[in-house]
Amino acid sequence: MAILVLILQFRQDESPEYLRAKHDNLLEDTPVVSAIREYPYQIFVVFALAGYLGIVYYMVSAFIPSLLEGSLHYSTNVAMLVTMVASICYFATAPLWGMISDKVGRKKVLLTACIGVGILIYPSLLLIV
Repeated sequence: MAILVLILQFRQDESPEYLRAKHDNLLEDTPVVSAIREYPYQIFVVFALAGYLGIVYYMVSAFIPSLLEGSLHYSTNVAMLVTMVASICYFATAPLWGMISDKVGRKKVLLTACIGVGILIYPSLLLIV
């Protein structure tokens, strides 16, 4: 898949805006460093939210199967089935959350998700154990 993406990327023409900026020497030599200097707070918030909300997926994909197999003595098949169903639900509802985010705003959706994770994480673990 990565090879296909690389082939498609190399065949794609650059945008006129990029070519104009390149011709006028308006491009940064180190754009990542420049972005961190100009927008440190925004970059921190993005990393913090991605990490915080990534905890939930990590729990479903790694911690819960280990807990089901090790402590609760479920079979590997059951643990993987639970993980698969949770992942399918996650991927199936992602477009729905994107549509909701488009309607009410991404900040409200992210804030609601963070508060929901903070409130529900401990009771969820109690349900398992």
